[in-house]
Amino acid sequence: MYTTIQNRKLSRVIPTRTKAPLQLVSLSNGTLDGHETMVDWRTDTIGGSTVGVYMKAIVGPEHQQGGPPKLSALKELMGKLVTNPNNSNDKKYIKGHLLNDNVGGPGEAYNLFPITAAANKEHERSIESPVKEWVNQGKHWVNYEVKVEEVDKSLDNYFIEDNYVDCKFVCEASLLAQNLNNELVETGNNVSSTILSIHKRPSSAETIKNKAIFFDNMSEQRSDYKPSLSKAKGTDPWIDPTIMEEFATAYSVDPVSTKRILILQNGIGEATFAALEIIFKDHSYDYSCFSSPLKSAYTKLRNAGPKRVMEKLKEELKGGKSVVASKRKKSSFSTKEKKPKKPR
Repeated sequence: MYTTIQNRKLSRVIPTRTKAPLQLVSLSNGTLDGHETMVDWRTDTIGGSTVGVYMKAIVGPEHQQGGPPKLSALKELMGKLVTNPNNSNDKKYIKGHLLNDNVGGPGEAYNLFPITAAANKEHERSIESPVKEWVNQGKHWVNYEVKVEEVDKSLDNYFIEDNYVDCKFVCEASLLAQNLNNELVETGNNVSSTILSIHKRPSSAETIKNKAIFFDNMSEQRSDYKPSLSKAKGTDPWIDPTIMEEFATAYSVDPVSTKRILILQNGIGEATFAALEIIFKDHSYDYSCFSSPLKSAYTKLRNAGPKRVMEKLKEELKGGKSVVASKRKKSSFSTKEKKPKKPR
């Protein structure tokens, strides 16, 4: 067993070959609604480097700030694998987080395992994205588990291009809610995903999702809480998801008025609104999953002051002042009598 220090709190990391029982330890910035983020890991050694092979967490919005992989992590192992950024995603390796850095995952060796860039993309899309949305936007806790299975490796080939570490990530996450007794309980909302990371092959993910209506006894403090995003992300880009959902609802009810109000804002033009339309239609507000055009549009909306813009839009919809109506008024016949034509 070896230990690491996280914000002066002891994190327990145990080699996978031991059979010690799980003992979740704090990875929290402080108790919130009586609960805190707790995590445990298991490790192994591959190619001379310590790697994470199992992670179990109860992760909530008060999680510590995570970060990108440290340069020293998996250094010997990654030196035996192709990491050239110019290669296609199935032919290059990255250090994949078991616990995503946007929900507190550290860039330490015990939280990293080498996977193809293609597999990393599937991992983010299939399970990390909903976990981040539940935790950072919904302000809920999530029961989260990631297992690295079926590891196959070849690291001593003459050409580095022939070296590989194949595996599959088996992941499960379930949304928890606080009941009236302040206990965290299952809600019936969950996602499971198995991601294949095979060298020189496209990655795939088998994903199952279940959705259910639930009640969460959320305090005002938790509702207003601002989660700590990864050190790799820079300035916090988030807009309150409740406001984004209000925009999406307004757009579905009256897209014309929604467009009219938004394009009046500084920095929001036709192209930006077209990108915002995609976000509104998808009802998915995880900034880290957006393409560059969507990130740009989202940032412009944030800079415009979404609460203020939403209030204007509500006034517009309440008054029924749609563009369609205004155009009809402009095109209506004038009440002035036409002057008679002079006789020739």
